Amino acid sequence: METQTALLFLEQQGLSETCRTYAPRLRKIFTDCFSAQPHDEIFIVGEEGEHGRQVSALLAGTCYHAAQLLGLRSRLFIQGKASSHALQEMDLGEFILSLPPRSILLFAVSRHISGLLKKLGTNLRKYCQERRIRHSSTTSLENLSNAQFRVLVSTLDVDYGLMKRQHERVKELLNATRLVYITTKAGTKLTVDVSRHRAISADGIFAEYGQGGNLPGGEVYLAPKKDLVEGKVVIDGSSRNAKGTVITSR
Repeated sequence: METQTALLFLEQQGLSETCRTYAPRLRKIFTDCFSAQPHDEIFIVGEEGEHGRQVSALLAGTCYHAAQLLGLRSRLFIQGKASSHALQEMDLGEFILSLPPRSILLFAVSRHISGLLKKLGTNLRKYCQERRIRHSSTTSLENLSNAQFRVLVSTLDVDYGLMKRQHERVKELLNATRLVYITTKAGTKLTVDVSRHRAISADGIFAEYGQGGNLPGGEVYLAPKKDLVEGKVVIDGSSRNAKGTVITSR
């Protein structure tokens, strides 16, 4: 469903007021993260979700209203309930192929977008780089209840300039480091050789054409090779993976 139908859906589901309430707080997604300009075309994709777990639709609708508050050219798409591998009402790959170059694309999806993009013939990041499309993805939203939406908003309503400066300091530290030692009271003892790798900042700022990543932002990371890591990791917290979620109780 496109913009007017999507807005009607939000109204019928009793979600519109929440979207409008939080919209002012998410204007910074467009001003700070994307540096959006009046000539930019913005496409926002969400999903209906299940009753009581419609955070995907809430986030998409809130971003749309935030863009409207800024006078930006935006279109809202809220699709039918998604399986793990396909959106029912629209082929996502065909949709992305139809986007004009230099547009802005925001995903707010219940699960993930990997496996949805077969028609691209490449991964999303590479395609968006080639088309100079700025993009963001907020995934796995089916695990949040509508009541938790305010918590998600708080993770997006941050000082992105401050976060970028903090990330730069951490990057400089990691890039000047040869070995990282990680220990915890639970028993983790890990030695990681990072001398051959450069740190990457996921600060949520996608001002340049073709840039993109996950929102919320907030991590500096690197991926050392397995043969450069020694020791053991003790997991003493909740773990969510492909096999489900394990909750640690005390």
